[in-house]
Amino acid sequence: KIFPFDGYMNHSYDAYKNISNIISDLLNPGSKILDIGSGPADKPAILQKLGFECIAYDDLNDDWHKVDNNKEKILKFSSDAGVKYVIADENDPHFNLESFDMLMFNGVLEHLHSSPRTMLNKFIKYLKPNGYLFITVPNAVNIRKRIAVLFGKTNLPDYQSFYYHPGEWRGHIREYVENDLILLTKNLGLTIKLLRGCDHMISTRLRKVNKILYLIITSLDRSLKDSWVMIAQKPDNWLPQKEIDYLEYLEYLNKKSLTGYSIKK
Repeated sequence: KIFPFDGYMNHSYDAYKNISNIISDLLNPGSKILDIGSGPADKPAILQKLGFECIAYDDLNDDWHKVDNNKEKILKFSSDAGVKYVIADENDPHFNLESFDMLMFNGVLEHLHSSPRTMLNKFIKYLKPNGYLFITVPNAVNIRKRIAVLFGKTNLPDYQSFYYHPGEWRGHIREYVENDLILLTKNLGLTIKLLRGCDHMISTRLRKVNKILYLIITSLDRSLKDSWVMIAQKPDNWLPQKEIDYLEYLEYLNKKSLTGYSIKK
């Protein structure tokens, strides 16, 4: 009732329900959750109401944040919901090390123009030992996208919305499949506790008959679901990965160079 954007939350009912149920089963009330890329703080506001202590973190620099005083509306809503909102900048956030029980990245990784390696290594240091990294991402090969590609259509965002977008594109850059998330977790040195396909977009996008058909088909193969949810746990002895330079990157790829020419150290 206090959320300032009419209709916005209606499109995410399935996601709210799934995320809330998973976290309520995993964490005790009072646990501290940092929601990175929080946007309008809708998810941490719900979790705050369920008894968790939530902090929202975002640069609030999307195009829609900058119009009609939307940034101010988001900050007021967050305050009214009891969620502390931290505006991100280029500096490291001033959180205490190993102070959060969970880090959430809901619908964030697919928007990144560069590898999530640096960002995730930076934030995991704020996670307690045995704390949880919670990630949700759209499924790059869900059933709708597979059918679209079979008919010669794109599995990427609508081209017109990309072509006419003013300024920097902050939409989807790289969506994920199951093995991407397995590799991501392995590379970070975390342990997967949950990884499954889920339904986060169907409540308002499918009519009743199509929704029933979708649920039947995707129950037989969860890799056809519209989204992925993953929970990974941080070990006691976790250390961040060191950053690598271009020559180390080429060595990792076992290539002379990405251009085909030799590069001397």
